[in-house]
Amino acid sequence: MGARGRAVKVAAFVVAEAPRDARVVESLIERVAREKHGEGVTVDLVGPSTGYPPCFVVWRDLPKVMKDHKVKPWHGHFGGKPRAPDGGAAANALLLARAWFKQTGTQANLVVLQRDMDKQPERAEGLAQARDEGIIDASKVVRGVASPKVEAWALCAAVIDREDSELQERFDGLRAELGSDPRTISHE
Repeated sequence: MGARGRAVKVAAFVVAEAPRDARVVESLIERVAREKHGEGVTVDLVGPSTGYPPCFVVWRDLPKVMKDHKVKPWHGHFGGKPRAPDGGAAANALLLARAWFKQTGTQANLVVLQRDMDKQPERAEGLAQARDEGIIDASKVVRGVASPKVEAWALCAAVIDREDSELQERFDGLRAELGSDPRTISHE
């Protein structure tokens, strides 16, 4: 139950690079919601069914999913400024989310645009341009910019969680050296 004794449901429309990224996004949403509301939080990823569990849209499939839902792509600038890399793709993702909400009557608490930077930090600016354009209420749009160090810890956690005692001992040593568990404070 949430802090006030009620169940809290968070519905999120997610556009991500791959299924593992969508699962990481889902885990982070759950962690933040639990910190705010306590236990009893459920997270549902909502959106068009694209054949991936959990339900989310892969960036590379975005044009096809938009076509399937009769969503016209974004053209033009943002506030008179040229689009930064991925600005158009992010705007298209938000147009798809808005259309899907309207077509299904479903609402989400947030829309998450998760993107790897691939040595192109200007992609983060493109995501911000699309968020600030007002396609969807900007306060509901979250940019998830992948950090290679956080991803490395997530991979490490996946291996350690398999109960390999030697790896666990090594990780315990690193955790003691760092003074905290990077798997639980990666958002700090």
